[in-house]
Amino acid sequence: MNLSFSPLSVLLAAFAPLLVLILVMVWDCRQRKRTEKPPQTGKLLRPPGYSLSIRLERTFDSVLDCLINSIGSFRFFRRWCGFSRWFTWFKAGR
Repeated sequence: MNLSFSPLSVLLAAFAPLLVLILVMVWDCRQRKRTEKPPQTGKLLRPPGYSLSIRLERTFDSVLDCLINSIGSFRFFRRWCGFSRWFTWFKAGR
């Protein structure tokens, strides 16, 4: 069995599908540019992502409130149990 493929036919067989794919993608992109229109031609009232930034700010504020409340409750608990007197005595004894 003697197979003799020329290098040109091997290269053509290897790269022809890739070339066809690229040409189809370019043609499709040009067709879409011609037919597609933006959903709104007028000026937008808010920038893109505005509502997401508002939600992010609310989430950050709630996390910060929880953190501040936890620190405040720790201080209250420490005073309620008398740890603050022990801590000041321990600190003064040094």
